[in-house]
Amino acid sequence: MGVDNIDSCFLQAINGVSKIKDGYNPATWMLEVTTLSQEEILGVNFTEAYRNSDLYRYLDFKVTSQKIPSKGQQNGVVIISQ
Repeated sequence: MGVDNIDSCFLQAINGVSKIKDGYNPATWMLEVTTLSQEEILGVNFTEAYRNSDLYRYLDFKVTSQKIPSKGQQNGVVIISQ
């Protein structure tokens, strides 16, 4: 599942967000459905909805876990002893 699919699934799960049509550009669709006017119409703050989502927690964990250097690494760079 690509990023487009993850984002569109997340947004389409919000009540009232129109579904993306087959073959429609996902980036264009996301820009259309996440406007301030759509937030007002739907009574949804997309930023807050995302921050409170399982998707956010999952992606935050994935990014955070990549920041922790493993043994023998420093700032994500492998250090080879001489």
